[in-house]
Amino acid sequence: MTRLKLSHGEAASGRNVMELLGGVGTRDIVLRMLRNLKAIHLQARDWDHALTVADWLVHTDPAAAPERRDRGLVYQELECARAALADYEAYLGQAADAEDVDDIRARTVELRKAVARLN
Repeated sequence: MTRLKLSHGEAASGRNVMELLGGVGTRDIVLRMLRNLKAIHLQARDWDHALTVADWLVHTDPAAAPERRDRGLVYQELECARAALADYEAYLGQAADAEDVDDIRARTVELRKAVARLN
C-alpha cells in the first residue's frame, strides 16, 4: 500500500487519505480547484482568464459573497464599470458585515461616477 507523509510527519496510507476526503463532495472539490485557478490568474494579473474562472465560481456558488466581490474586482481591472458595480452592489447586499465593506463602498462611489460619465 502507498504511504503518504502528512504535514505533521505522520505516515498515512492511501486508505486513511480517502477517509479524510470521504466527507468532501465533488462540488467542494471543484470549487477548491476553481479558487486555486482564480488565485493563479489573479497573481499573474491575467484578467481575462481570472474573469472566466470568477464567473464559473459565481455561477457554481452564488451564495458565496466573496466570489461576487472578486469578480467585481476583475471587472474593475478590465474597466467594465457597470459589471463591476453590479457585482459590488450584490456583494454589499450579501456581506454587509464584511471587513472590506468600506473599501467596496468607496469603489461603488467611484464606479457610479464612471458609469454616469458613460451615459
